[in-house]
Amino acid sequence: MGIVGVVSRHLEPVPDPPEAWEEDEGAGGSDDEFEPLRRPEWWRWVAIVVVVAMVVATPVAYALYVLLR
Repeated sequence: MGIVGVVSRHLEPVPDPPEAWEEDEGAGGSDDEFEPLRRPEWWRWVAIVVVVAMVVATPVAYALYVLLR
């Protein structure tokens, strides 16, 4: 079969789903029903502190590396 046969098989279009899947929306539901996750207000501050700590830690770690080399 070779490489050409394997690659060309992957380039074939995906078949349409059966009509039974489209009718059975009660099992999975639609994405419109769900609200986005609501995080508490403090979560934003935790993320900011983590990013600032990483930005500050990078030059400090490099400076320690240079000094202790």
